[in-house]
Formats: sequence, structure tokens, C-alpha cells
Amino acid sequence: MIAELMGLAVGLTFVRAGLAARAGSWADVRLADRGRYVRILKINRDLFLRTLSLMFVLAFITAQGARMGSVILAANAVLMNFQVLMSYSLDGIAYAAEALTGKAIGERNREGLRLSIQRGLMWSLGFAGLFSIAYLLAGRALIDVLTGLPDVRAAAVRYLPWLIVSPLISVWSFFYDGVYVGATRSHEMMIVMAGSALLLFLPAWYAFTGGLVDLGNHGLWLAFMVFLAGRGLGMPLWWQHLMSNDMILPASRRPDRHD
Repeated sequence: MIAELMGLAVGLTFVRAGLAARAGSWADVRLADRGRYVRILKINRDLFLRTLSLMFVLAFITAQGARMGSVILAANAVLMNFQVLMSYSLDGIAYAAEALTGKAIGERNREGLRLSIQRGLMWSLGFAGLFSIAYLLAGRALIDVLTGLPDVRAAAVRYLPWLIVSPLISVWSFFYDGVYVGATRSHEMMIVMAGSALLLFLPAWYAFTGGLVDLGNHGLWLAFMVFLAGRGLGMPLWWQHLMSNDMILPASRRPDRHD
């Protein structure tokens, strides 16, 4: 609570300094603009539901791993550290994409927006490739660092290939999360996340763990990859739809023949 109050005090200090620099006053701050509050609450609602969907998938994986035994549960927990390490690194580029996307949209710079996404995606793909190579070459060594239990080590190595391919599947959704946040398209982002969880992950889990074929823990990881792939495919496609229909930024006006 003290930290929150200190943050509020620092923020108000910056606002006051900014108003003074622009010869403004507190009366110029639109604190009573109900429409803006409603928009912020809607964005927060969408982000909450998106996060809830992701937490559901991760908790479901943990629960299903526990049903397969303590060794599988521990091995999955070890391997999830690979996913977390990779996600934290790729999120750095996604944060940059947030800022650059918001800047380009604020400037109404369609070409700048395209270049920001293109270059950011190239960097993300490059780092994702490096993570896949690193996990391929040093994955076993990292597992040995994370656990000293022989049974858990052996189980984690057995399922390590899923984490080797995961960066190349995950990178698309991780990067476009930043793009969508920067464009404040939280509703679309939430729909893709929830849809991937309910319409792809759960059916894939059922199909690959006994519904069609019983792959055991491999089926659980395969369902997780389907979930990531669904997000990674849905977000770029929806973004292209938004851009092609001028729902993010209007296309530049073509000169009339008589201009």
C-alpha cells in the first residue's frame, strides 16, 4: 500500500510538472470524462479475461500432469521453466512493439506501423530461433541444473523436444500480444486467447489423451502446442483483417486523377 501511494504521489508530481511546462492547470485534466473511464474499464476487463484464459490452460496442464504421477508433474514443472525463460526474453521485444505500435498509430503513420511490426517480428523470430538452438544443444544440461532427481531428469529429457519447437510456435502470439496492446485492441486479443483455450486446447487435449489416441503426456504437450499455434495464427490473421479494412489506420488517400 505504501508503495502504491508513493507511486501515486510521484505520478501526480510529474503531471503537475507537465501542466506547468505547458501553461496548463488541473482544470484542463479531464477527470470527469465518463467515456474514457468506460473505455479503460473495458480494456481492463478484456485483459483480465485474457489472463484468466491463459491461467486456466496452465493450471489445467498442471492438474493433468499430476494425474499422471509425481514424476510427470515434476518433469512438466521443470520444462515449464524453459517456456517461462523464453517468454520473458521475447516479451522484451513485445514491449518495444507496444511502444512503437502506439507511437505509429498516434502519429497516424501507416507505413511506420508496418515497418515497426515487420522489423520487430524479424527480431523476435531471430531470438526464437536462438532459443530453439540453445534448448537443442544445452537442454539436457539445463534440466540437470533445475533438478537432481534421476527419474525427473529422464522424464524431462523425454519431453524436451516439445520445448525445442515451442519458441518457433510461441513467438508469433508473444510478439502480436505487444502489437495488440499498443493498438489497444484488447477485445480481439481476448477473443483469440479464449477461443484458443476453449476451442483448440481442450478438444486437442481430449483427442490426444484418450479421445482418439492416447499419447499420455506427449498428448498434453501437443495440446499446448496447438493452443500456442492457434494464438500465433489467429492474431496475425485478425491483424491483417483489421488493417485491410482500415480499422486500425486509414490507408493513405490516393490522389484523384484531376488533382
